Amino acid sequence: MLRIVRSSRHVLPMAAGVIALCSGIALAGTVALPARFSAVVFDTEAGRSAPLDISITRWSTSEEVERLSSAFNDQGPDGLLRMLQQAPRVGFWRTPGSLASDLRFAQQKPDENGGWRVMLMTDRHMGFGELASLTPSTQYPLTVIELHVDSHGEGTGTIWPAARINYWDPKTQLVVVDNYTLQPLQLMGVRLDPRPTA
Repeated sequence: MLRIVRSSRHVLPMAAGVIALCSGIALAGTVALPARFSAVVFDTEAGRSAPLDISITRWSTSEEVERLSSAFNDQGPDGLLRMLQQAPRVGFWRTPGSLASDLRFAQQKPDENGGWRVMLMTDRHMGFGELASLTPSTQYPLTVIELHVDSHGEGTGTIWPAARINYWDPKTQLVVVDNYTLQPLQLMGVRLDPRPTA
């Protein structure tokens, strides 16, 4: 399982956050597919909140994890981004009033309390103005989401809307994620919807 070390460009790397990837082996008590999660995103810096919907239609395989790891270690963040963009769609995420954004990586792992930990990653959409002016945020081309739900399918989570990978250990599958903003966004009221995804 991908384990995130939370980092930020505004803080020391030691304050970082970590992701650990699982091997992709089928595990007992897995989240059934298709899976739909709902949550509320809180931006504490801006004092805003918004609903969030996540739909997962497949889990990434161990081979896909290894390809991403190799791409990063051989070609750096740009290689990882290219490989991620080529990865099969695993679902989508969206907020009200916006188009759905494809997810390119999804993993889940049962925890010791009977719940699950879900890791999601994708390349993020960048606007024309952001790209044309080459703002520092263009160096953070990923969106990373982490969900923690209990045996009832309820819990919390975190979303890094603009992130990049700084380190990926191919043996331990330990990944260090650098966040563009001071703090990632918090997800509250995370709920696994028992109804099938359309």
